[in-house]
Amino acid sequence: PTRAWIGKWSGKLSERDSRIALAELPHHCARTAHSTDLMADLFDGNGRHLPQGQIDWDVNGELGLATLGDDIAGILAPAGIDATVKLNFQDGHENYWYIKQFGNEIVREPGYGLMPRDAIVEDGVRVIGRFLGRPWVAEDFGSYQSVATSRQRIELPILFGPWLIYLDLADSVVTRPLLLKGKDLLAAPETPLGRAMVCETGIRQAELDLLLSQTVDELVSDAALPTLRTIVQLAASLGDLPPLTFEVFGLLAQRLALMPALIFACQNAEEIEHVMKLEKGLSFSWHLSGSEARSSMPF
Repeated sequence: PTRAWIGKWSGKLSERDSRIALAELPHHCARTAHSTDLMADLFDGNGRHLPQGQIDWDVNGELGLATLGDDIAGILAPAGIDATVKLNFQDGHENYWYIKQFGNEIVREPGYGLMPRDAIVEDGVRVIGRFLGRPWVAEDFGSYQSVATSRQRIELPILFGPWLIYLDLADSVVTRPLLLKGKDLLAAPETPLGRAMVCETGIRQAELDLLLSQTVDELVSDAALPTLRTIVQLAASLGDLPPLTFEVFGLLAQRLALMPALIFACQNAEEIEHVMKLEKGLSFSWHLSGSEARSSMPF
């Protein structure tokens, strides 16, 4: 088209008002007939505009959205898993495209059960569940059987306690994780982090906040290590999940004294690498966290 537009490298145009997953950006490009600014505006999960998340780029001809991926992820990830980046060209036309962490989600259809909002045609999709009492363990519930372009029900075993359920393809998360409440737990989780995370939604954040405050107070002794270790295990298990999938990481970024302590709680280089990557998905700086925590290190 002569009008500035977003489309795929294959030449197919993306419909205006369409949603594009962050992981799909490498398949898309911006095309213009002449130099035009592409504008990005950030909105939180409640649709409120966040002025700190505004970026613009000059597009003259063709520009792959993969080159903008780090910029977009940098403002999107710390705003939460339901945040949105709205793209439009500064050309006087009201055409918008929306970038989100996930391009699909699981919905409950009355009388039928859980299924992805949009049909999934790829083979090899798996159903994954994480019990919040042990969230660093991703359990594979088997394959998700799709039929052509029809949406199919997601089959799950009987669950106890709160779980996050999502679809995964080759270690890439396909759907936004869905919080699903199972039957009443038969026993409390073994770890303090697990016990806090299985609390009802209304009090879970308060319990996690209290746990992290206690952990800060315990940094002068070895008492903090068990909780630090479970947080490290969770960070190492994230894979393609954004850190803010779990409330504990958002609260953790507000306590910079704990961040370097996580490094010292790691048991190998791989765990250290995963913990260091948290900076990309959270609003904190390793440089600033080190200066605040230097006098509190327990090890």
